[in-house]
Amino acid sequence: MYVKICGLREPGHVTAAVEAGADAIGFVLTRSPRRITPELARELGRAVPPHVLTVAVFAGETPQEVRRAAVESGVRAVQLHGAHPHEDFTALKDLGLTLVRAGAAAG
Repeated sequence: MYVKICGLREPGHVTAAVEAGADAIGFVLTRSPRRITPELARELGRAVPPHVLTVAVFAGETPQEVRRAAVESGVRAVQLHGAHPHEDFTALKDLGLTLVRAGAAAG
């Protein structure tokens, strides 16, 4: 099982998630009550060891907005949630980051 813990905003929470064995830590950089700035994501990401993936989560932003925030935050992956077209992923491919598509589960 692969576990990503998302929406973390406090250094202690990031540390606890890493110590609990999370495979990835998600930072919400989109409209949400859990949203943080790219600068805070960079700061929090400094506490994440290399074997744990840092992920910036977006929903509805343009590829240009995603690119800017992903670079500023220093994450190693970008998650696009929702109805992002294939072209959005293609536009971000040159960043060299892991790109993840996410959507709502049917049911």
